[in-house]
Amino acid sequence: MADQKPLPYCILSWNVDCYNDIIHSWVKPLLETSRPDVLFLSETKTTYDKLRVYFDELTEYNYIINVHEPTRYHGVAALIRKDHTFTQFAVDLKVQARSDTKDGNPVTGRIIAFQLDDQYIVVGTYVPNSGVRDDRVTKLPYRINVWDPALQSLLNVCCTVKPTIWIGDINVAPSEIDVSNPKTMCKMAGFTPEERHSFSQFISTGWVDVWRKQHPDIREYSWRGNSPKPGYGMRLDNIIVSSEAAPHIINTFMIPDCIPNSDHIPVGAYINRY
Repeated sequence: MADQKPLPYCILSWNVDCYNDIIHSWVKPLLETSRPDVLFLSETKTTYDKLRVYFDELTEYNYIINVHEPTRYHGVAALIRKDHTFTQFAVDLKVQARSDTKDGNPVTGRIIAFQLDDQYIVVGTYVPNSGVRDDRVTKLPYRINVWDPALQSLLNVCCTVKPTIWIGDINVAPSEIDVSNPKTMCKMAGFTPEERHSFSQFISTGWVDVWRKQHPDIREYSWRGNSPKPGYGMRLDNIIVSSEAAPHIINTFMIPDCIPNSDHIPVGAYINRY
């Protein structure tokens, strides 16, 4: 009898905006229903010890945690099914030489990178929000001149090793179809012309926004904020892949109804092994 073809990977990403008891009660059925091979979580906003207690209950998953000090900001984690091997990378991101914190500490709690089995490199990020304050995008120069080039350099190195999958809250809606009101939102962090130009320049080097490629005409938003208006939002959470990984993408999707009262919703992809 011929060997059965391995099942594709299911990879999910969700900005939880603080991992707590309520989020944990939603993560457990999400894992049971979708059975993802990888679930990347951003903005965990809590301590390593608290996350470890939560994640130890998820007995089918190993985990990687990267927290930030103070813990009320940022924080990322990855849950990886125990039937996979993984090798975590120490992320030597040049942006860590500069700080987006007032006390001058290196940037933490934003990136996790690992090799999944012998197949893909997965890079999960919570990209800095460019920070609109008083009608000014105060962190925009840092975002586009420091952070973006450093992250893009890391991703380009990764894809020379293995086909690479970049997931997470990337904090940019790439085009007008990715926001509910382009005319007014062009002044908002995540949809400024500068952020969109930086992203488009990176994509033009061979990376693929696979959700948009598979859904060229659909308006669907992963971030809905706290607006009561139906149809309000931006597509800030994404799955971007290197050109070598793109042919192996089966399907990309969002899960809009599984998480009540959350400002972000999970995004995901099914990806064949090669």
